[in-house]
Amino acid sequence: MENIEKTLIELSNLAIPSNEKVEKGLGDLIEFNKAENISKLTKTFIGRNQNFLLKINQYINKKEEKYKIFVENIYKKEDQNNTKIFFEEFRVFAIKAYFSHPYVIKKLNLFQNFVYDNIEIAKDKKILDSLNNNNNYDDLNR
Repeated sequence: MENIEKTLIELSNLAIPSNEKVEKGLGDLIEFNKAENISKLTKTFIGRNQNFLLKINQYINKKEEKYKIFVENIYKKEDQNNTKIFFEEFRVFAIKAYFSHPYVIKKLNLFQNFVYDNIEIAKDKKILDSLNNNNNYDDLNR
């Protein structure tokens, strides 16, 4: 299982690398994560995609420069239907994990300047508080 998790971390960093606003890539966030919701997402994704992650493991060790090139190479080497399904699921996983991580929310100030109209602020605050309470992003600030 350790190789599969390592593969997911490397693939995630390739897909969403660190940048000038968020110093941690998605793989780093997954690796050093203490968040219950991210842990559940990761375990569910690995459970559903264990076999394809094993296939990707043989390719990921080659240092790819761009995620797009890596994906194109996988499409050439593996069954296209299985590859398509995997990368569609991975895209959803990556978006959920990255943008629900409190470290990213804080770094990008995703909700600081949000303009409320008819949205219930109290419900939104509960959602954000639940993300922050279930996560410990202090370890990421080292």
